[in-house]
Amino acid sequence: MTAFFNKVTQHLEFLIHKVKRKVVVCSVRGRNISLKLDSAFDEARSLSYATKESETLDWIERYFQRGDVIFDVGANVGLYSLYAARHLYGECRIYAFEPEAMNFAKLNENVFLNGLSNVVIPVCAAIASGLCFDRFNINGEDYQRAGGADGLISGTALHTFGAAVDARGGQFTPIHSQGAIGVSIDHLCYEWGLEFPQHIKIDVDGIEESVIDGAHRALRDERLKTLNLEIIDNAVEKGELRNKISAAGFKPVEDIPCRVNTIFIRA
Repeated sequence: MTAFFNKVTQHLEFLIHKVKRKVVVCSVRGRNISLKLDSAFDEARSLSYATKESETLDWIERYFQRGDVIFDVGANVGLYSLYAARHLYGECRIYAFEPEAMNFAKLNENVFLNGLSNVVIPVCAAIASGLCFDRFNINGEDYQRAGGADGLISGTALHTFGAAVDARGGQFTPIHSQGAIGVSIDHLCYEWGLEFPQHIKIDVDGIEESVIDGAHRALRDERLKTLNLEIIDNAVEKGELRNKISAAGFKPVEDIPCRVNTIFIRA
C-alpha cells in the first residue's frame, strides 16, 4: 500500500510540475503579469499583450488614477484589468464582467496568480440593456481557427448574449449555450448600489449598443470620466453609437492612435 501511495504522490508531483510550466510572466511596459495558459488562444493573447490594444494601455496610463473604480465589460481572461491593477499598484477597484464559463474560470485564475484578489473582482454576468435572463451563445469561429478542439477552451471570443448573431450581423449556430444573467450598468449602480466607475471598457463583440442603452443614466453622471469602446466595422452602427455617446457629453480622444477601440473623454 505504501508503494502505491508513493507512486501516486510521484505522479501528482509530475502533474503539478506540468501545470506550473503553463504559467508565463509577461513583461508589459515594465510591469510583470503572470498568465495561466491552457489553450492556443491563451498563448496568443500572452504574445500580443503589449501590442494588440496599445491604445487601451495608453488609455489606462493617461487617465487612470489611484482610488478609481473601473468596469471592464467583456473582460475575457483579464489582460487589461490586470494591467490597470498593476499600473495603479493595486490602489483601485476593478469589476471584470465575463459571462463565458471558460474565460471566467481563467480570469479568476489569473487574478489569483497575480495576488490581486482584493483588487480585481471577477463577475460572471452579461452586461445588457436591462435585468434579464437569456442564453449566452458560444461561437465556434475561434475553435475553427484553432483547427478544432476536444472540448471548450479559454481565451476565445466572438460569443453573444441573446440572439446568436455575430458582430458582423450574421447568424451562427452555437457550438454550446449557457444560461446567463444579464444586467445593465444603470441597474448595477443605481438599484444594487455597486461602486460607481470613473472608467468603463466595453468589448462585447457586437452588442455594444445594448450595453450603452443600459447605461443611459450612468453616461450622464459626471463621475464617469472616460469610455473605451470597441465598435464593430460597420459605418452605420459606429455613427449611431458615437451619436449616443456624444449626446451623453463625451467626445473622442484624437491624439491616441486607435486601431481596435475608440476612447472617449467627457467634453
